[in-house]
Amino acid sequence: MAATNPIVLDRRGEVAWLIIDRAGKANALSAEMMQQMSAQVAACGVDAAVKALVVTGAGQRAFSGGVDFRTATGLPEAEARRLRSERLFELLIALAGFPKPVVTRMNGVASGGGAMLALLADWVVASDAAALALPEIDLGGPTMPGLAILTYLGGAAVASDLVQSARRMPAAEAQARGLIGEVVAQDALDAATERAALLLGSKPAQAFALNKRWLRRPLLESLHAAEAEHRRLRASGEIH
Repeated sequence: MAATNPIVLDRRGEVAWLIIDRAGKANALSAEMMQQMSAQVAACGVDAAVKALVVTGAGQRAFSGGVDFRTATGLPEAEARRLRSERLFELLIALAGFPKPVVTRMNGVASGGGAMLALLADWVVASDAAALALPEIDLGGPTMPGLAILTYLGGAAVASDLVQSARRMPAAEAQARGLIGEVVAQDALDAATERAALLLGSKPAQAFALNKRWLRRPLLESLHAAEAEHRRLRASGEIH
């Protein structure tokens, strides 16, 4: 049975767990879900009781299959595409600029927008069965935000590898290439995630935020540029 609200915020002491609870649909993200996540990220950012944020998906198969293109929205298709794109950029920028520690609990495959979301954490803990993929090129579209995030994290060679081939990269390889911090067995995932969140959340909040703001400066600039380019391409008809 589908969850009534597929975006769940679970407070576990000083750590907030933001859970995409739509396992039956590979935790795919609708425009409404992305808007809800952005709102929850903003709320956690100003809540002094929250020291760290964990982002994860329900189940063991998928962290998130990315943006949901299949579920009917009732909107004209062009308007639905525009809304999904805007909500994705809003969420990515909100998470990239979040001042507190973020830990991704990558419980399964992270694909497309789901991979972008997963990689925006300060630390990624992945199941040994997890993987990353950015398959947009096989769907006929570019992925400016994906390229921005991957280039920031791993450099142009890693970004080109994943984006231009659309191949699935296993978690162990992603760790070796600097995209993932830790790979553990599925049954150790919760403990490793909690350990990382508590460690980062224990650091002096202002110093952490100032360091992170400086570290993320080029990434945020690149994401805003990617958003502007995506709007230009859509307006010109080069992409749909």
